[in-house]
Amino acid sequence: MINEEDGIDPEQFRMEAMFDRIDAFGKSILGLTIQCSQCHSHKFDPLTQEEYYRMFAFLNNTNEANIAVYTPAEQMKRTDIFRNIREIEARLQHEHPDWQERMHVWEDSLKGSEVPWESVRTEVSANNASGQKHELLAAGSILAAGYAPTLHTTQFTALQPVRTVSAVQLELLNDPSLPLQGAGRSAKGLLALTEMRLEAAPADKPDQKTEVKLVRATADVNPPERELEPIFDDKSGRRRVTGSIGYAIDGKGETAWGIDARPGRRNAPRSAVFVLEKPLSIPAGAILTFKLVQMHGGWNSDDNQNNKLGRFRFSVTDRPDASADLVPRATVSGLQEALEVGPPIGYRIGFPPKNS
Repeated sequence: MINEEDGIDPEQFRMEAMFDRIDAFGKSILGLTIQCSQCHSHKFDPLTQEEYYRMFAFLNNTNEANIAVYTPAEQMKRTDIFRNIREIEARLQHEHPDWQERMHVWEDSLKGSEVPWESVRTEVSANNASGQKHELLAAGSILAAGYAPTLHTTQFTALQPVRTVSAVQLELLNDPSLPLQGAGRSAKGLLALTEMRLEAAPADKPDQKTEVKLVRATADVNPPERELEPIFDDKSGRRRVTGSIGYAIDGKGETAWGIDARPGRRNAPRSAVFVLEKPLSIPAGAILTFKLVQMHGGWNSDDNQNNKLGRFRFSVTDRPDASADLVPRATVSGLQEALEVGPPIGYRIGFPPKNS
């Protein structure tokens, strides 16, 4: 069952799909028609209402997202790749017996280099007229659900003013409810950001919005230029491409920042940093509005042709030299743990997740 029409409530329809799933489970696995137990215990069926909702609770703890399944040939290739990685690591360690000391030097070089980012919580209701719903999560991130228009601009206005802003960060976050547990809503868990725009207004005059120019952008992933896959054809005849983060501030509707780092590196959290032309400092504080232009989907929103952001978060800093951290977030997290408990980070780097 699927419904991508405008105006749907994602949670309501998810519940309807859950009841349909329980019905299918009863008929196909148990050989019983159990719909009656949704409302009451049925005297002719050996299943009580309490047992019905026990099964419901079990299936309700799973996420709807699709997962990657590999063929035997792909499994063998994956095994060969990981074996080659281990051989290369062993050779490098043999050629550089001081690798642990060098690793510690690199770890120390990362200490204190982090940019102090302040998360910005925003309202999410301004986009509901499109049919797509957004939920503001506890950590300040935003999760998109429901209908996904293929060509759309979403905007999010901060709930609280900020004093000084020199750069903004857009974090793309994985979520188990998204395809392949990625950060985007495309069938591969990916996305394309056509343009990132920023507006600001004095906190005491919130209606006086002005656009803020973004002059530099960095990201922790910058794929080479690629034409869109055929599924994203919008029937305009234009040549549309994805590529490096610079495409998100070039003012062109045909280019977009893409995050497809290819198999094994595809569905990972990502971040991009956008530096303002000049620091923004308003005595009363600035109310920021973030606009995400997403025009790299296909022509039909009902055929998995959306290429949009799924879960993301905004943050700001007063550091004009801010840039995206090129060290993967999983590595940074492992480093922080290693600095506390001992072993070099080299021991803690694992293989890519299967659903990448």
